[in-house]
Amino acid sequence: MLSALESGKAVFYNINTARGQWNKTAPTKGSTGWYYDADGLICEQASGVASIELDKSKKALVVEVPDNSTAGLSIAENVGFAINNGKNYDDYVRFNIPISVTNPGLIIASLELSNEAFTPSLVDFTKSQESIEKCLGISFSQFLKDIQDVNGPIAMYMVNNETGEWDTTSSYTANGLGYWVTDKYQVCSWGTDGISYYAETDTSNKGVNIGHIGVASGTKFELNFVYAMKDDPQNKFIQFKVTAIVK
Repeated sequence: MLSALESGKAVFYNINTARGQWNKTAPTKGSTGWYYDADGLICEQASGVASIELDKSKKALVVEVPDNSTAGLSIAENVGFAINNGKNYDDYVRFNIPISVTNPGLIIASLELSNEAFTPSLVDFTKSQESIEKCLGISFSQFLKDIQDVNGPIAMYMVNNETGEWDTTSSYTANGLGYWVTDKYQVCSWGTDGISYYAETDTSNKGVNIGHIGVASGTKFELNFVYAMKDDPQNKFIQFKVTAIVK
């Protein structure tokens, strides 16, 4: 196959599976590879979150993800080799290559919320039990016990959506380990102008409730927060990134 590529008897391209056709975009990584953006589209290096390249010396397809690619990335690329037969490359072999970036310390959840105010949806801790135990260094049952007490060994902090900075100075403003936040995602008290959303630990249901106080249908929002051990917060914590849409 490699000799056929060198002679032009075979080609190596991306495949657009949605259109059922070959994507003949010229390589953007070296002479035999491409960078892809977060939407899975071919791009230049500056926008790339992943790449696929044919390493002829190793006779392998090499998948790389740069260090700045964030957890939650999930794309699938299709590349293939075909005989250059002048018949739309209908004699070929295709490779479907899923690419994802995970982080056991980051739980990503997507929710659909009722348009009724104060009707939250639950992020279920039991689905992340292993990650919670690994990141906090305690059993899941101990975690559930500790988050019942606002003065216990575990703290909940809101996280700035843009900077990633933890808000370690605000006191809890909702029930238990929980916060009211504005439409600008700032921690606030009940009655504050702009108050819109809340994240409230629900120990009875082993999760955290995400809700709104009455926003328009179709509203999308994102809440980021962590649960951290007070005695070692920088090393023992787990972060939740919750995106929600109001139906």
